[in-house]
Amino acid sequence: MTRDSCPPQMLRRRLLGTALAAVALPGSVRAAAYPDRALTIICPFVAGGPSDITARTIGEPLRAALKQAVLVDNVTGAGGLVATRKVLVAPADGYTLLLGASYLVTAPSLYKNANFDAARDFIPLSPPVESPLVFVCGTQSNLKTLIDGAKQTGKPLTVASPGAGTLSHLGAEMLRLASSSPIVHVPYRGVGPALTDVIGGNADLMLDGVSSSLPHIRSGRLKALFVPDGQRNPLLPDTPTGAEVGYPTVKVRAWNAIFARAGTPDDVVNLLTASITKLLAKPEVRGALTARGLEPSKLTPSAFRSGLGAEAAHWNRVIHDARITIE
Repeated sequence: MTRDSCPPQMLRRRLLGTALAAVALPGSVRAAAYPDRALTIICPFVAGGPSDITARTIGEPLRAALKQAVLVDNVTGAGGLVATRKVLVAPADGYTLLLGASYLVTAPSLYKNANFDAARDFIPLSPPVESPLVFVCGTQSNLKTLIDGAKQTGKPLTVASPGAGTLSHLGAEMLRLASSSPIVHVPYRGVGPALTDVIGGNADLMLDGVSSSLPHIRSGRLKALFVPDGQRNPLLPDTPTGAEVGYPTVKVRAWNAIFARAGTPDDVVNLLTASITKLLAKPEVRGALTARGLEPSKLTPSAFRSGLGAEAAHWNRVIHDARITIE
């Protein structure tokens, strides 16, 4: 049957089908072509820290898996808020990703201008890579002497942190509440300066990532006091837990994960999630992370996202009880 002899009703159906196919074509081409250019992972913190290590450890094999460049851009400032805002204003197309960290669930309770919700505004593309923490002090001190001395003399302990509102800061406030000892938080501009003052005896103690404190502990420049966790850390097998030193409520564990903006197409999210999850299961990738004191979680990205709301509520209670305010 030729077009000329085709009944008008059948001809209209054919033309409609052709039009619909043409409308659907751009989306299909986009899905098939993704990614057709470089991806950027925005990291909110300086090079060398747990977030940066996680981004680069995942980014390199992801480049090979996607056959596109994967760049890591360290965008620091305001405890992660500058980087977060940069991702929130970028197109939700899977080309600009966020190396989010625990600040995503603490910042909304700390900062008036942190007008985002981790579970609502972001989609985890990876299981969380956890960063166990440890309370450390100079080698001439120990926990009992520090706490007892502060209580007896009334002279506050100085607890260093890499910045106000960080988990290091919040953990120090949790220790203050649990021990009923006078503690003063002293924020620094990053982990390096804070650790330097703890090592030099200019600050009494600090809650730090195992990944950054471990070399100093092994060299004898720092002493590990306790890990604020439910079990001992395999890299610090002789270091007790918070419960073992009398502070079972002091539990703090940081994490990092790669996120896309909410609204990113499902096929792009599924491709990135499958690729990153597969990479994190590889022994060489897991080994590179665990050697630095980082632990890929067994949570699925969807289960991780489901728990973000409860984690935010937990930190909101801690911040309220400790009366922490940040301008």
